Amino acid sequence: MALIELRGVSKTYRLGPIRVDALRGVDLSIERGEMAAIMGPSGSGKSTLMNLLGCLDAPTEGDYRLDGEDVGAASDDRLAELRNGAIGFVFQSYNLLPRLTAAANVALPLLYGGGGRGAKERALAALDAVGLRERANHHPPELSGGEQQRVGIARALVKQSTTLLLADEPTGNLDSRSSVEIIAALQRLNVERGMTVIIVTHEPDVAAFTKRALTIRDGQLVGDEPVAQRTALS
Repeated sequence: MALIELRGVSKTYRLGPIRVDALRGVDLSIERGEMAAIMGPSGSGKSTLMNLLGCLDAPTEGDYRLDGEDVGAASDDRLAELRNGAIGFVFQSYNLLPRLTAAANVALPLLYGGGGRGAKERALAALDAVGLRERANHHPPELSGGEQQRVGIARALVKQSTTLLLADEPTGNLDSRSSVEIIAALQRLNVERGMTVIIVTHEPDVAAFTKRALTIRDGQLVGDEPVAQRTALS
């Protein structure tokens, strides 16, 4: 069974009398352990698709199943459980709290989810997974952009139940060297932990580090190609 199954998924927004068809009849299957890129120009629907995959929104039409579960039929409470359990998010803008240390930022999902027992140890283990354990007691302003993004990745995977990692333009604010560090961290999670990783990007150079490139245009999936994956791992 695929981890992600979309069949005829559409998403429509209404802005007063204006109808916006953000997604139109998308069919998509992603296996557990894949690393894929979602590409497309601004306004193509790729962010809407990412929001649906992350259970931040629900389809207007069609069927979305996550690990066999019908997401479209899930209650708000169940969607919150999925977001807080199976899914991890990495954002372009890092979204770290500047007054908290790196370790404390990573531990936040555990505290919000009521799983505070052992939070510090699990946060340190997550930082170790992205090569930042020695920076655990530093605050975000003391870290480079690449290091802050790796803290964001650690925060996304600190929940032991995380199986799907969604990264929205994770290298968009970084220089080329830091970008490679982030891609290497994501590849390591995919290869060593078998985590399913999906990256939204408009950069072909980033997509080249994944195994599969999905192209969205005008709300439709117009391309689905395997990638001769480059490696950022040393």
